[in-house]
Amino acid sequence: MLASGIGVEILNEDQDTVSINNTDSVVYPLKAGRNTLSFYIRYKSTRPTVTSGNATAVMYFDMQYE
Repeated sequence: MLASGIGVEILNEDQDTVSINNTDSVVYPLKAGRNTLSFYIRYKSTRPTVTSGNATAVMYFDMQYE
């Protein structure tokens, strides 16, 4: 049985929600040398009623370096 009423939320290193599926860009300034970008992912309810069950998600991450 599949879970229903849930989605995946992406959070930045401060655990603030990262906006997805739009044209807004988030800029993460980089320093010379090695850089680490930290993100968190969690399930989040998308409906008032959540049904238990299996859940999986796929995320594609595009990065542009200038």
